[in-house]
Amino acid sequence: MLLKPAAASAAVWSSCMQADAARLQATDPAGTWAERLQTLLYREIPLSRAMAVTVAGYDAGGLTLTAPLAPNINDKGTAFGGSLSAVMTLAGWGTLWIACQRVRIDADIMIQDGAVCYQAPVASAITVRCAAPEESRWEQFLQAFRRRGRGRIDLSVHTVGADRPAATMDCRFAVIAKHSDREF
Repeated sequence: MLLKPAAASAAVWSSCMQADAARLQATDPAGTWAERLQTLLYREIPLSRAMAVTVAGYDAGGLTLTAPLAPNINDKGTAFGGSLSAVMTLAGWGTLWIACQRVRIDADIMIQDGAVCYQAPVASAITVRCAAPEESRWEQFLQAFRRRGRGRIDLSVHTVGADRPAATMDCRFAVIAKHSDREF
């Protein structure tokens, strides 16, 4: 669930983040999906290595990525907006990669559209959380994908701030079956 800063008090935001942290250990205790995604990111997306992006965990609620401030810093001593956008995009991509792997979908995943809202500077390590798609939307996506070999799905991603999201991204990803001659 994406919390909008105007609607989320500091207490609610803190409570949600603690619940997310507890679920990380509960649903992927061995870190299998997190480890596989980490290896894939560094091997297939070199920018993730240059930015020192780390998969912090995965659970039924979504994916959490982190990146240190140093390789992602701007001239003001805070996280560069492009770095925030890139890590949020990677979190969305990674969330879908894991979801597709779990149901044995072999597909190419691409961001189709994304809108970022920067709400506060990030003056420390970057932590990004992508919420898992709502079950009804995931089922609609799966039906479309199985019928046509392609599908689109919307995701919400946020950069964690002290008491509210520092940045949010609403994005749409396109997923196309590998070895398909179908165009999107």
